[in-house]
Amino acid sequence: MSLHSTVGLGQQTDDVTAEFRLKAGQTAMFLFGRARGGGQKPEMELLDQRFRNTAQFWKAYFQGDIQGALARGCSTFGPGAEAAD
Repeated sequence: MSLHSTVGLGQQTDDVTAEFRLKAGQTAMFLFGRARGGGQKPEMELLDQRFRNTAQFWKAYFQGDIQGALARGCSTFGPGAEAAD
């Protein structure tokens, strides 16, 4: 497993720590998941758009627009699109 972030991460014994301040409109992103082979890091700059695409998919799905959700899901995760790790 791996943890990546747009802010600096630290370590205290077995714990991961982060101290940061955000101003209005700023964001911090954290990605926890399967480690990539070869030590590759995830494309953090794509994380926000992938999150928004996923939120739109589930919003459409739960509003009963299953066909629209599937169409958005296929365009988001179709050929050439790499799922976020």
